[in-house]
Amino acid sequence: MKTDHPVRVALVDDHALFRNSLAGMIDRMGGYKVVMEAANGEECMDKMVEIPEVDLAIVDLHMGVMDVYSTIEWLAKNPPRTRTLALTFEKRESALMRALQAGAWGFLLKEVRMEVFKQALDDVVSRGHYLGGAEQLARLTQGEEKHLLDSSVLEQFTEREA
Repeated sequence: MKTDHPVRVALVDDHALFRNSLAGMIDRMGGYKVVMEAANGEECMDKMVEIPEVDLAIVDLHMGVMDVYSTIEWLAKNPPRTRTLALTFEKRESALMRALQAGAWGFLLKEVRMEVFKQALDDVVSRGHYLGGAEQLARLTQGEEKHLLDSSVLEQFTEREA
């Protein structure tokens, strides 16, 4: 995704304080501009009709009102086919797999440092995916769940995406 303008970002998270803080951080990073905020998937879809020029959506995996995986799928399938980065505190491989299957371009734990967050955004925009969250998840959950990350997650990406 090459743009001659800042990457337009939508934030979808049900915690207003977190969403507002994240918006401020993103706007100060340079190269990105938050153009839309929503508290849930339904509100996101309504606002996307009004503000269709969204390049990247950062979506929390735990919200009410509408199934978050349906939100990610909707963003992936409807114009402008917004790239989605799933953001969560949940350290379960099943959440990662569901997000990727729904159409997320990446997965990131909320506990990451700002440098990692910025790298994830840059990778989704420039490379089309961010898999660092999968690697981090595998390290954090070692022994808690059977891991399929070595091959099954990577197999979902084409050679160009990997």
